[in-house]
Amino acid sequence: MVANVGTTVAWFPTDIPHNHEVNLVDKNSKTVFESGIIKFNTASKPLQLNDTGTFSFYEPTKNPRYPDFVLNGTITVVNQDSSSNTNSTSANGTSPDTIVTYMIPANELDKRVSEFKNRGFNVESTFSFKSLRGGGSEAGGDTQEYLVVLTSSGKGISEVTSALKEITASMPYT
Repeated sequence: MVANVGTTVAWFPTDIPHNHEVNLVDKNSKTVFESGIIKFNTASKPLQLNDTGTFSFYEPTKNPRYPDFVLNGTITVVNQDSSSNTNSTSANGTSPDTIVTYMIPANELDKRVSEFKNRGFNVESTFSFKSLRGGGSEAGGDTQEYLVVLTSSGKGISEVTSALKEITASMPYT
């Protein structure tokens, strides 16, 4: 993920009901953020990205049933004037202030995409992958899942979180 200086990020676990925890470290492996426990279907405490650079986030604790199913990735923070950044526009041509990635069982994709659009999110892309948990009831009964990238503009973090909570509450694995 690439974000501009000043962007606020929060993690919002929406998979099966178990808790997560996220740490963010800089290029020297110095911890710059610890989320503490993030309960299912709630947002972490927010973090404002004030320094440029590439940061790695990872989950320091793991679910023993699914040790490879963890939150991890990178955030590259840049200092770029958004008016000159042609890559900062979403599918509908607006400059997004929220970016969300969301995992959805394949058999739920059309329904959930419709829900996101009805709540003002733009669907930027989808990526199909084999369920990390091998299918079954915890993956909504489907062996394929989608990672959906969503954006929105003009919504505060509480409005985004509220919409996500409503959608997540009706997912088949909750």
